[in-house]
Amino acid sequence: MAIRNEREPAIVVYPAIERQAPRERWFRLALAAELVRGGLAIVLDPAGASLHELLAALAWLGEPSQPPTLPGAQTIVRLWQKRGVTPERFTPELRARLCGQLGGWRTEAASVTRLATLLRGDHCVAAARLAGAFDGALLAIGRDARLPAPVDEASARQVCATDEAQRLFRGAGLFFAAGMSMSEETDCFITTERLQIRRFRAEDAAILAAYRADPEVARYQGWTEFDEAGAREFIAGLRAGRPGCRACGINSRWRCCPKGH
Repeated sequence: MAIRNEREPAIVVYPAIERQAPRERWFRLALAAELVRGGLAIVLDPAGASLHELLAALAWLGEPSQPPTLPGAQTIVRLWQKRGVTPERFTPELRARLCGQLGGWRTEAASVTRLATLLRGDHCVAAARLAGAFDGALLAIGRDARLPAPVDEASARQVCATDEAQRLFRGAGLFFAAGMSMSEETDCFITTERLQIRRFRAEDAAILAAYRADPEVARYQGWTEFDEAGAREFIAGLRAGRPGCRACGINSRWRCCPKGH
């Protein structure tokens, strides 16, 4: 997928996207839409300008007596002028605030890189909410980082420990300790102000058995009977990582419950 900064920015989709899971596709489309909506099409188009050049053009709006010297920034300024976007449209107070904000980001290349990271992080959070595909965002993050597909606990934790996934968690109000041990004492995966997602424990057997014994829950599942003894065995298998307990996928390993339970 790519973005073209044409007169009307366009999202270009390539056939390879069909090999991605639907929720990852939804997230990627939402991310492209959010980046276009955020005015970043020009810095994402391979034939466009760099973020550094965009910042230089914005600096001209704040201080018109210092025209940009970078070619990409000059192109942006010419386009703005054709569309009537000039420094005179902004109050002196607003131009001064713009100069102050840009000054901190333009001091060194590392600051521009950090700004690019923050911008992408903010748009990732917005895209995950727009697409309703938080898991799709994690799939995309893992793929872009060239990590193994998250098919089990170890590979999922590897994706979740990346800087981009951590920013996504924080932006969504979730918290995950990248190096957290998954022992009996510290087995929480994600914690919010009210809830936590943690591994199943032996004491969850009764709750799990009651849930699976509900006819409405079991109606389209692969079991017909499920008692507390079966629940204890199942949980023990999950915690031990026995292959026979992975049939339901990674989501069956976690329990969402009130914080502290």
